[in-house]
Amino acid sequence: MTSSSAATPRLQRDPMTSGFGAFVRGADLPHLAERPEAAAQVRAWLDEHQALVLTDVDVDPETFVALAGTLGPVRPARVRHPSLTGPAGEHLFVSVREGTSAPRAAMPDDAGHVWHVDYTFVDPPPRLSMLYAKTAPEGGSRTWFADMTRVYAALPAELKARIDGLQACHYSHPQGANELTPDTPPVPLAQRQQGVRHALVMRDDHGTPFLCLPARPDSLIDGLSEGESRALLEALWPYVFAHGQIWDYELRSGEILVWNNQKLMHKRSAWPTHEERLLWFLTTQ
Repeated sequence: MTSSSAATPRLQRDPMTSGFGAFVRGADLPHLAERPEAAAQVRAWLDEHQALVLTDVDVDPETFVALAGTLGPVRPARVRHPSLTGPAGEHLFVSVREGTSAPRAAMPDDAGHVWHVDYTFVDPPPRLSMLYAKTAPEGGSRTWFADMTRVYAALPAELKARIDGLQACHYSHPQGANELTPDTPPVPLAQRQQGVRHALVMRDDHGTPFLCLPARPDSLIDGLSEGESRALLEALWPYVFAHGQIWDYELRSGEILVWNNQKLMHKRSAWPTHEERLLWFLTTQ
């Protein structure tokens, strides 16, 4: 965290040293739905920093959904969890582990462990993703982010010209593997041809271009062969790691992590299987 900060009377922002991202704290955070000026300030900070950690937040599911609604229309959840019976359950994905539960087997191919953008099976992908740690173990999961606006800006002119106008097929891998290995069966070509197409170069509301990559290295690029598609993706990925200004964060109890899902690729490490946790996740349009 840097020493510079900006504040409204009841909100304070502290930019991170990573080059993007900021902490936001203040008494208004749980009440953004009733405080339009505070909500507008959070939206402006999110537009500036691309990712925010809202700290010291203690809210129920309905308040969390209302808070998210001040940042954008909240999308329905893919799966409704039986622990949520109210209207908020229509929007929240729940990650829960009770201390008495038997540890779940490790899932090294879980999609959270590979670089991705949430829900690229819809067009356009959700603009924001939000993860609230109602209860999180110390030394738990970490999330890594890469700034895809910086990545695109770093591409050489010939590579920018090469990808201009191209679209990639974002197919769903049944195992969530981010690369084919001797232990991961190849995905049939017909399956890799089924999925939503997204332009490799997208633009935000200000017209700023950013790179949009499919999570899978064997994804297909429309108009290119399998080999040409893989070669092009292999040429692009090194720029993510060299120029994405990658930073990581461990979410703690009482914090909400909200980020621009379209412009930041992310991945996360596994949660400890033997520690209690309760997290709520949602996305906005």
